[in-house]
Amino acid sequence: MVKIYPTAKIICDEMDIEKANYIGDYVFIYLKRLVMGEGSQINAFASATGGGELIMGRNVVVSYGARLITGTDQPVGRYMSDSAPEEERYVVRGTIFLDDNVFIGANAVICVNRRSPVIAIGRGTVIGAGAVSYTHLTLPTN
Repeated sequence: MVKIYPTAKIICDEMDIEKANYIGDYVFIYLKRLVMGEGSQINAFASATGGGELIMGRNVVVSYGARLITGTDQPVGRYMSDSAPEEERYVVRGTIFLDDNVFIGANAVICVNRRSPVIAIGRGTVIGAGAVSYTHLTLPTN
């Protein structure tokens, strides 16, 4: 069963949500593409924004208030404002991949950027509450 709270706001060109997913209260999603593997959840007050892609594996948890930013203005453009003409801005849009069993802690931020337009968080990785990541993260193998 998929549970999406009525206060969640989802703006997506393409969505693929498997069974047993959960999108909590006051979640904001603005993406080109959202894929949620079975058993994954985005908890209350979290957001996935920027107009890029978010691809989640199985049993992924995006905790309360976390921010997954798939698109961001870069300071090399003339303006960094949504009200400015698109041709006078330099916006990087990319993809965030969260492999199976990833946990993103409360209020953590993952943001694509010019150097890392694709960010992959490896299987089983735990990102602590309040952490900020602009690059790939994986667990070391034993």
